[in-house]
Amino acid sequence: MSAHTGSDDVGPDGTAGLLGRERERKLVAALLTALPRGEGRVLHLSGAPGTGKSAVIRFAAAAAGRQGIRVLSTAWAPGERGLRHAALHRLLRPALAGITALPDRERTLLDAAFGGGVTTPGTGEPDMPGTREPAAVGSAELAGPGTGELAAVGSAELAGPGTCELAAAGTDELAGSAFVEPAGSASDELAGSASALLSPSVCAEQAAVGSAEPVAPAPAQLAAAMMRLLAVASEPVLLCVDDLDRLDGASRDTLRALARLCAHTRVGLIVAERAASDVRTLPHAVTVTLGSLPSSLARALVTRAGRATGYAEEQLVLAVGRGNPLALTELSMDGGHPGDAAGFGMLPATPRLAEAYAEDVEGLSAPARTVLLTAALSASPVTRDILRASTSLLDGDRAARAGLTETIARGLVAESVEVEGAEGAVVAEGAGPVLGAVDLREEGAEENRRLYFPEPLVRPAVLRLESAARRMAAHHALGRSLTSPPHAAWHTAQCVAGPDEELARRLESLATAPLPGTAVLVALAALEHAARLSSDPERRAARLLRAAELACEHGLTDQAFRYARQIDPTELGTFGRALLLWVHDLLPGSSAVGRERIAELCEAARAVAPQDPALTQKLLYAAARRCWWQQAGLGERRMVLRTFEDLRSGPRDARDVAVMALTDPLSLPCTEPPHSAAAHSVYGLPDVAGSRSGSGLPGVAGWRSASGLSGEAAVHSVSGLPGVAAPHSAPGLPDAATPQPAPGPAGGHGDGDGDEQSLVGQVAHLVSDLDRAAPLLEAAEAAVRAGGRYGRLPQLLVPRAMGQIWLGTQWHIAQALAEEGRMIAGRTGQPDWVARATGTLGIIAALRGQHDRALEYAAEVEEASLRLGQNRQLNLAVLTRALTASGTGRYAEAYARLRSLFAGPATPYAFEQFWGLAFLAEAALPAGEEADARTVVEQVTALTEAGRAPLPQRILVYAAAVLGPDDEAEVRYRRALRPGVGAWPLLHGMTQFGYGAWLRRRRRVTESRTPLGTAESVLRTLGASSRAEQAASELRATGQAADEQSRTDDIARLLSPQQLTIARLAARGLTNRAIGEQLRLSPRTVASHLYQIFPKLGVSSRVQLAARIGSD
Repeated sequence: MSAHTGSDDVGPDGTAGLLGRERERKLVAALLTALPRGEGRVLHLSGAPGTGKSAVIRFAAAAAGRQGIRVLSTAWAPGERGLRHAALHRLLRPALAGITALPDRERTLLDAAFGGGVTTPGTGEPDMPGTREPAAVGSAELAGPGTGELAAVGSAELAGPGTCELAAAGTDELAGSAFVEPAGSASDELAGSASALLSPSVCAEQAAVGSAEPVAPAPAQLAAAMMRLLAVASEPVLLCVDDLDRLDGASRDTLRALARLCAHTRVGLIVAERAASDVRTLPHAVTVTLGSLPSSLARALVTRAGRATGYAEEQLVLAVGRGNPLALTELSMDGGHPGDAAGFGMLPATPRLAEAYAEDVEGLSAPARTVLLTAALSASPVTRDILRASTSLLDGDRAARAGLTETIARGLVAESVEVEGAEGAVVAEGAGPVLGAVDLREEGAEENRRLYFPEPLVRPAVLRLESAARRMAAHHALGRSLTSPPHAAWHTAQCVAGPDEELARRLESLATAPLPGTAVLVALAALEHAARLSSDPERRAARLLRAAELACEHGLTDQAFRYARQIDPTELGTFGRALLLWVHDLLPGSSAVGRERIAELCEAARAVAPQDPALTQKLLYAAARRCWWQQAGLGERRMVLRTFEDLRSGPRDARDVAVMALTDPLSLPCTEPPHSAAAHSVYGLPDVAGSRSGSGLPGVAGWRSASGLSGEAAVHSVSGLPGVAAPHSAPGLPDAATPQPAPGPAGGHGDGDGDEQSLVGQVAHLVSDLDRAAPLLEAAEAAVRAGGRYGRLPQLLVPRAMGQIWLGTQWHIAQALAEEGRMIAGRTGQPDWVARATGTLGIIAALRGQHDRALEYAAEVEEASLRLGQNRQLNLAVLTRALTASGTGRYAEAYARLRSLFAGPATPYAFEQFWGLAFLAEAALPAGEEADARTVVEQVTALTEAGRAPLPQRILVYAAAVLGPDDEAEVRYRRALRPGVGAWPLLHGMTQFGYGAWLRRRRRVTESRTPLGTAESVLRTLGASSRAEQAASELRATGQAADEQSRTDDIARLLSPQQLTIARLAARGLTNRAIGEQLRLSPRTVASHLYQIFPKLGVSSRVQLAARIGSD
């Protein structure tokens, strides 16, 4: 294989950069270190195409150059395989100037090998008749300082048009090698391990050609002459040979013989080929088999390559590439227009990726190549279907079966058999090349046989290598042979130029099944083809807009814009314009549209209500979403609700509840205790399993097939696609035989895709019903990830992070969720959710005492709010700045900022306002604003009496205690600290602190220590450092001695924050169950922690623990 000379090969330190491959680095370093000592060694690299063998060679060459070691290199070049010693000549060409110093015998051998007229470099005369001169390339590509003799090494020596196993775009991809070597240090591995490199008969060969030709030297003799030539120079030499298995036979045999002679010399040899040769071992050689990259390095390589334009496309590349470095750097959606060469549910192969497998294809017979093309192109993996199509392309059934047998024997495809397992499950059993064991002509004998590609990248490579004419012929044959109508329609559509509505309908049904992994590529391509086949502009637009909506949901924003741009609004009627309005509201950049869009969406909903209730519902949802983001006034919200009530018919579903939550959250009832009823019943919905499907909120919604364009009711599965359920896994072809249920009235597929959980979970989040929201959002996130709908992830991750601020026991989880949501939102074109996640990070930073960072986040949110026209974002910035002020003792400033949350015409008492109410009450006393704060609390209490979730209820009780008169304060605090408050650790810590401070101010010092200690412990466990320090300061003010505090700090160093909290609570006499209730842990987990705490503190009972903690 040839090497790539791209800039990505250079690391930040100026060296050839390798991602991972630490053991390979050590082996190379040991080899180079041994050369000056006369301990020549051999490093043999093997592995599948694209695993990075060439990158290791480039790394070794660059490292050798920096150490002043001479580097000579060669590799396969197109057209030279039939020329004897061509690769060997290019390897030695820079050293041939020393041939005059050799004895006559060696000089004669070299002269005979290289065509009878060896010349020194630079003479301008041809070195070998019939061979082409490689293009010159700078020495920096293979060697550093001190290797000037490499200046004439051509790129053809390391890279040619047909690269086979390049380490992907010049990057240093590698990691996870499977070694065939003994344990020990890198030096020991090189010096003493075995390598399957040389053929046992290699030294016995004696070339004997016809009488008209000179006798060629034997490999062993020529290798000895080469070693003598390399010894002429005094410096050590590193020989780098790529694509050993593709070189001309004479060069390959001579290099194998040369490997035997490297021991006890100053010559090192690194060779690369696909597989280790089946030969005897050498004591000075080691074989390394390069495997796939681990996931972290694979992602880094995709990022470095820069071909994937967004997070979703990156995920698709990672799924399809499966750690293969070449695939990771070459695969992409290619601007969303893969063409027919991409195949069914695949990313298109580039010429470099295709060339890596070219030799496998070129060596096949014509029938085998036809069968391979048909299998690669087929939308069905069924052996019978592929044989039937291949038969129509060949001279009959016999040729097709022979071709299939050949491809299986070559390992390019394999066969599996599906059998009925337990409870009717389908189990795929590998069958291998078993065609000869079964008479496939017998009816039913091949019903359960499936073909797949053991090396999945062969499939797109085959399609790239074949001509468009051959692909078209195969499509035509498959369209007539496949038994599944949608899959047959896929192939027929590739051959049809004019409109065909029936074909378009059949194609469209491919987009109604679940779409995990790369199955979304099938759906998008099917919808685009269906649009091309549509004669009616409205239907064409509907299909393109459906594709745009699907692309948005999966995070493929570039593709979504491309589909939307293909629509001419002047061709559309009322329905088409309404659909276009809905999709435009999903696309990035639509947020900045003014509030007039709310009225447009309501008008469009009324216009299409008789024709398409599903689209009507989505338009109203979009209008409500805008009300929420833009904090629309009462007039706009009433407009949406009035339209909603006028058009709604039948029982409400999750999307209906979402409209209400976005516009009138107080109309939704909530109950306490939180687990007395499931969320769907609380909000008046049917059971999740039977309810209608919805979408993420307030973001992209799933498509509903109520417009009459969905095609067949029987939807066949595409989950057998390579890369669909498990990208490019066996069976590597789609399954046309397994039926899927038709979509329900909402176009969903039950709640396996998490739509219902997503909607209900986010409705619960919007009304601050956080403990109900948390499990629903977590389950929806898992379903969305499994389905590859990455555009929906920020809408789940960010609310989960916000909920964890109140529900979590440690905020690093909330921070991780917010950071991931922010990253994905940024890479899927969702600036509103980027701002939302940034605001969440700002609140977390402020609570943790990271004030400078918190203010940076607040500034980012404020800028985004102005840019997006979304006042909602400002609420989080206000909270961040207020918490930063209160955390640094500036309570008057904090109160003024928080008070502004209750002065505007915003949606009444959204959860940011309830959050602000807790901190407003906290800041009111030191700011001297108790009277004003009581007024705010009374107003909120009166307005929210009809519908209030558990957290807002708890916050109102806390505020009443903090702001209450002295003669009622203790009763109110005890009510605020009633059982269940531990479910909200932040609020629990704030309440305990307020109660302890109140007791200390009333000179009830001894009583105040318990709540203050609990507050300090809980807040420190959370990570609320500034608030924990305030509690500790109050605790010290009760008379706790400084030396006692020092001993407490010693205990804190022995225990984790959570263990310290448990120890303190246990020392105060709380049972395991009571501790668990406060910290949201099971009694068993508390017991496990105490089991670890006791020996750390040198105690063996709770009495001793109380004495230790109490005295400290």
